[in-house]
Amino acid sequence: MGLRSLVTTHLPKAAIASAVILAFNAYTEGMATPVRLGIEFLLYSTAIFIGFVVFDIISDSISDVRKS
Repeated sequence: MGLRSLVTTHLPKAAIASAVILAFNAYTEGMATPVRLGIEFLLYSTAIFIGFVVFDIISDSISDVRKS
């Protein structure tokens, strides 16, 4: 998979997952400053996106080995 297809496939999922985590944190901990919310959203999105990409790369390599 190319970089563009990885981004268009996984970035929206990562953003939605980050928003859900952020909403849960805001509900349980109370409201925080906008800067903290923004930084947490970016960090969560980045971490989840990298996880999706790594999982996709590993999954593709395993399926290529099985096809051989």
